[in-house]
Amino acid sequence: MNKKYNAAIRLRLPVIRALRFLSLLACCGMYYTCPAQQKNGNSYEAAIALIDDATGYDIAGYDTLYRLMVLHSSRNKRQSTVYWGWIISRNKDGIDFLCDQGREMHIASAHIVGTKAFAHHSKDIGAYLDEPVYDAWTAVWAYNYLPALWFHKKERSDDARRLLSRNNIFPDSATIITNVGTFYFDAMLKAYTEERNYAKAIQFGTHLSKPVFKDYPYQPEIVKLTAQLRGRPDDFMTFRLPGYKAWDSIKQTLNRTGQIQFLADRLRLINCIQPGQPAGISYTMDQVAVSYAYCTEKKDCDYWEPAGRYAVLNPYNELKAMHLNTQELKLLLPLMPEGAYIPSYSYFRNFAPGRTLHRLSWVVNDLLFDITQKRFVRNGDFDKLDAAQQKELVARIAAWCDEHRDLDAAGITRQILYETDAWQEFNKALASAVNAGDSVVVPVLEKRFDDFTGGSWPSQQGVMARVMFEKGSIKNNATVSRWHKDAADNWVVLWTSLFLVKNDPAAYTMAMQRLTALLKQCDGTTYYPHVIDLLLALPDPAARQLAEGILAKEHFQSMMDWEYYCGFVKKLLQARSDYTCRFLCEGLNGLKFTESKAGRLYPDDRFVMAAEQLRGRAYDSGWPARKKKDYSLELAQWLAREYEVYKNGGKCALDLSVTKAGAPDFFLDAPE
Repeated sequence: MNKKYNAAIRLRLPVIRALRFLSLLACCGMYYTCPAQQKNGNSYEAAIALIDDATGYDIAGYDTLYRLMVLHSSRNKRQSTVYWGWIISRNKDGIDFLCDQGREMHIASAHIVGTKAFAHHSKDIGAYLDEPVYDAWTAVWAYNYLPALWFHKKERSDDARRLLSRNNIFPDSATIITNVGTFYFDAMLKAYTEERNYAKAIQFGTHLSKPVFKDYPYQPEIVKLTAQLRGRPDDFMTFRLPGYKAWDSIKQTLNRTGQIQFLADRLRLINCIQPGQPAGISYTMDQVAVSYAYCTEKKDCDYWEPAGRYAVLNPYNELKAMHLNTQELKLLLPLMPEGAYIPSYSYFRNFAPGRTLHRLSWVVNDLLFDITQKRFVRNGDFDKLDAAQQKELVARIAAWCDEHRDLDAAGITRQILYETDAWQEFNKALASAVNAGDSVVVPVLEKRFDDFTGGSWPSQQGVMARVMFEKGSIKNNATVSRWHKDAADNWVVLWTSLFLVKNDPAAYTMAMQRLTALLKQCDGTTYYPHVIDLLLALPDPAARQLAEGILAKEHFQSMMDWEYYCGFVKKLLQARSDYTCRFLCEGLNGLKFTESKAGRLYPDDRFVMAAEQLRGRAYDSGWPARKKKDYSLELAQWLAREYEVYKNGGKCALDLSVTKAGAPDFFLDAPE
C-alpha cells in the first residue's frame, strides 16, 4: 500500500501536484471556465422555462419551504449549518430533503436542532429572500434556480425575478445549462465513484442525455458513460478486487501470464477519490472493499488507510511490482482502445465547472510509463485519435516492446537516460536509477546537465543539481563549481550552494554568502525546507542563525500549524535553539485574539495551534477571546519551563518528534 503517497497528498504539501494536475487538465482539454455571458441575457420567461426543463423536478408539488438548522462536525468541532429546501419524505431516522441548490440529501433526526416551515402563501416566507443569496449568473451550483422556479410555480413571480435577476437581466441559456449541467454531472460522478451506485449514476446520465443539454460540453462523455454503466452491472458486485489473502490463493491457480491477465482485467475497477482541493488522484492509491460513502457513514473503516477485510489489492501496484518484461507488457495493450471509463474523477476546485473523468487507457498508458520510463503518448492525445490511429499507435508500442526484448529494466533505464530528449522520460528514468542505486547516475548528470533547461518549480536543472547534492562527492567539486558559477536559476543556486558547503571547504564562504542571499528572498516554504537539516548539522553559529531565519518569514508563520512545517520548529528546538523558544513564547504572550465566527481560523489561532503541537492539541478556535488569551499565556509558561529542562539535558514533556520530516519530493508518482 502506498502510505507515502497518501500521507503526502493528505497534507497537500506538493503545490507541484496541483500545478501538474492543472497541466494535465489543460493537455486533456477537460478544464474550462464558465461560458461568456450574453450581454443582454434571457427574458424572465425564457430563463424560467429553461430552468424548468433542465432541472426535472416537479417543484410545484411542494407547498412548504423549510429552514433547517443542522449540526455537523468540522475540524473535530461541532458546528451548525442552515439548509433551506423541501422535505421529500420522512422516515424513522430522519428526512429525505431537497435543498434549494438542488441536491437531495438524507438528514438524520439527531442532527436537526431547529426546523421552521414557511407555506408558499405565507408573508413570513420573505425571511428566505432576506438571507444572503448567491448571484444566479455566476454561481456554478445553480443557486437560486429551484427557489425561483418554486416561487414562479406558486404565482410569486416578483420573488422569482428578484432571485434570478441582476439589474433586471436574467441568466442566458449557456449559463443556465452550464450551471445545472455541472450540478447534475457532479452528482452523477459522485454516485459512480464515491457511492458505487450505478443505478443512481445512470439516472443522472439519462437526464443529462436529454436534448436540453445538447450544448453542455460534457454530454458526449455522459452518454458514453451511461451506456457503459448499463453494460457493467457486475462491477463491485460479483466482479471485484480481491483482498490480499484471497489474491495469494488465486495466484496459486494461475501461471504468470494468467496472473497478469487477471490483474489487467480489473484495472477498470480502480476507484480513486480526490482527497482535497486543489490536488489530484494517483492510480497507486489504496483500494477499498467498500465505497467511500460507506466509509464516511461507518466508524469501522478508514477509507484512506484501509485495513483488515476492507483492504483489497490495487491491480496497478501489483502489476508494477511484478516487473513485467517488454513481452509481458504487450498483454496490456488491447485495453487501451477500449474507451472504458474507471470510477475515478478529478477536479481543480469543486465550485469550478471542470471535471476530469479518468479512462482505462490512461491507466494503461501510465502503467507503461511507470514500468518503461517511456511516454509513448499523452493521455489526452490518445483520446483524440480515431479507431484506426489508435490501433496503429498500439502496434507501434508493441513493435517497441519487440525491439527492446533483450534489455532488462536497468538497460532500458540507462538507454533513456543517455538518449531521450524528453524531460518527463529523463526525470522518470533518473528517479528509477537513483532508487536502484545505479552507478550511472552521477556520470549521466555530468554529461546531460546542459541538455535540459525548462521548468520552474522546481526547474529541470534544479532537479539534477539536487540529485548531485544527494549522490555526488568531492570528486564532482569542479563540475558543481561550474554549475554554481554559471547559475541564474535559483534552484541550481540552492543545490549547488548546499553541495559546496558540504563538500568543498575552499568554496564554503562564497557558497554560504550566495545561499544567504537566496534565503533572504525566500518566503519560508520554497527553499528553506531543503536547507534546515544541513544548516543545523554544521558547526557554524552563522549557519544556525541562518536556519532560525525561517521563523521570521511571514508565509511560513501562516502555515506553521501544518504538521509538516511545525516539524521545522521542532528540529530547531531539538538543536537547542534559544531563539526559537523565545520566538514562540513572545508570540504566545503577544497574541490579540478575535472572536471566531463559523469556525474561521485567524492567524493568532494558527500560531497557538502550531505551538501546542509540542504537547498535544486542546485548543478550540471557537473559545471566547478571553479564554484563548489565558490558554496562550499558560502555554507560553509551560513551553519556557519545559524547554529549559530539555536544554539542560533533563527529561521534559516537549513532543519534539517529527513525523512528517523531509521536503516535498521532486520525483512524484501522480499520473502525468
